[in-house]
Amino acid sequence: MSYRKDTMSGKTTRLKIANSLKELAKTKPLEKISVSDIISASQVNRSTFYYHFIDKDAVIEFIYESDFNKVSSERTTGYWIVDHQSIFRVIKNDIAFYQQAVKISSPNSFRHILFKQIYASIERFIYEQLKGRPLTDESRNFICRFYAISHTDRIIQYINDGAKEDYSKIARFLMWCTEPSLSRTIENFLIFESHA
Repeated sequence: MSYRKDTMSGKTTRLKIANSLKELAKTKPLEKISVSDIISASQVNRSTFYYHFIDKDAVIEFIYESDFNKVSSERTTGYWIVDHQSIFRVIKNDIAFYQQAVKISSPNSFRHILFKQIYASIERFIYEQLKGRPLTDESRNFICRFYAISHTDRIIQYINDGAKEDYSKIARFLMWCTEPSLSRTIENFLIFESHA
């Protein structure tokens, strides 16, 4: 993490800076937005910016973390479709920013962060389905990666298409395509592992 986590007033300042970057992304490509642009838009001084963030990438990382914390706070059950609907809602609310963010390639890219979020949702579903039965880490990881890749790609497609589709419908379709096959996949892996 390349930003400070401290007081409530510090979080307010970080949110102000982050929201300024989101606003700037509506009219300017992220790669062309400078720290000076963010400072000017957020009306903070340079030392305040650097007190909270080491650079523009740290602001972007903070946005991802803040937005995905919203997803976690909306979770009322272990049901992974709730996470997906929340992810779509967060993206739709800031589509201009996320259309820019998907173009960035880095270790902390949006695609990577999104993949980790979806992987965790699917992993929770798997643990619920296992009901204490053993599944090797290798098998669990393979299953999570397989499904998380397809879900990540579908969400990226939604972003690239401008978030015009009904996201609750996409989340439902993802669930209908995934849940029966995922449950069957888990059972198949358990059967295979019991005979290995």
